[in-house]
Formats: sequence, structure tokens, C-alpha cells
Amino acid sequence: MSVDDLEFSAERRLILWHPRGVLDAARIRDYFEAMGACPWGATADRYCDFSAVENFILDFHQMLGLVRFRVRHLADHRRVRLGIFAPQDIAFAFSRMYEMLMENEGVDILVARDDDKVRRFLGMDSITGEPLDS
Repeated sequence: MSVDDLEFSAERRLILWHPRGVLDAARIRDYFEAMGACPWGATADRYCDFSAVENFILDFHQMLGLVRFRVRHLADHRRVRLGIFAPQDIAFAFSRMYEMLMENEGVDILVARDDDKVRRFLGMDSITGEPLDS
């Protein structure tokens, strides 16, 4: 399993994903598996930057299958925040579909076209990405 553009920040309890190009079910499943392999992943918030994603090759049934896979294989990854920066229409639409399918699964999700809004939601400084002071 290889996930490009994935960062783990143990001190911030944050997993950051900056995928590029085309996303399909296999790449998204690899991302879920990488989160599951992270020893502290169950308590980590997630930041997904979809600004460099050109397209999603998924239909509704594949998306539903990914949600079921995520719920089943990452069952202990609840009470976390997921912020998705999705400036393009295609990324925004697929991200909102995922958000709606996950709405009863205990994950607090924000999908936004404004990166500063996503970073504030996760408590990240909009310029440096460092945690905001309490």
C-alpha cells in the first residue's frame, strides 16, 4: 500500500492528505488503510486538500462501498474532525456526498471551498498550518 502526499503529525494529532490527479476507490481505500495503520490515528483529526484533484472516478455505489469500508475498518476512529478543502465543483460535490453518507457515523465533517475556513475548523493557523493558540 502506498499513499502519496500523506503527512502524519503526531504532535498535532493530525493526518494531512494532499492527493493529486485522479482519485478512484483504490486510492481512497489506501488512504483509509494508512489511517488504520497509524498507531495514534484513532484520535487524529484529518485535513484533506483536494485542490490538486482533477477528477473522481467513482459512482454512487463505489462511494457507498467506501463509506461502509471506512465505518467497518476504522470503527474506533470516531469523535474526530475531518476538514476537506474542495475548491473545484467536482471535489466539492464528491466530498459533500461523502459527508452526507457519513453524517450518522460520529465524525464531525466540514467541506468547504475556503481553505482558511477548513483550517480554522481544525484549529490550524491558516498561514503556517501550526495549531492555533487556545
